[in-house]
Amino acid sequence: MILSPTKVLCLALLGCVATTQHASGKNDPEFCASYADLIVSGRTNEVADTIFTDWQNLSRPSIKNHFCSFYRFGFSAGAYFLDLKVSVGGVKFIVARNALLEIEMECGDTVKLYNTRYEKSCRGCGAVWKESDVHGVTLRFPMTADDLAVLAHDYPGHIRLHLPDNVAGSNFTIRRTELFRGEVDRFREQVGSR
Repeated sequence: MILSPTKVLCLALLGCVATTQHASGKNDPEFCASYADLIVSGRTNEVADTIFTDWQNLSRPSIKNHFCSFYRFGFSAGAYFLDLKVSVGGVKFIVARNALLEIEMECGDTVKLYNTRYEKSCRGCGAVWKESDVHGVTLRFPMTADDLAVLAHDYPGHIRLHLPDNVAGSNFTIRRTELFRGEVDRFREQVGSR
């Protein structure tokens, strides 16, 4: 397999060849090359027909609330989803399978999404940057086209991720509603243009 210099650089920076394994347990150069295509192109992996938006900050930690989260939208195999990376100030925590994420819109509509699997926090798992080693999780919430339409119709006002009682701060107001709405619109355009 011949890789372009840009792909080789991406693979070297990401450490993809050393860390990405196929289901057989062996490093898979083909998968790494397709992953490099995803990074080089910015958002789309033509082989898997997968679209992701960039990670955006949803909530920042504060003195009173240590909850930090990032989100991105995705589309793969005809299905929409919302990915959420969550950390809670270095605290170890779990997120139950089918945990509820409620997004309340300013008009009063509520989008209810459910996590696809049980997740236990681990070092770096909720991080967007590789260097971060804070405890966190990455969650996936499948969405319908109707859910996406509600998100595109109005600005989000309040979000609540239902976590165990010992984890505080999972109830917050979105401050950058224009960015969230803009990401929804860009994502719909990307999916619609395919």
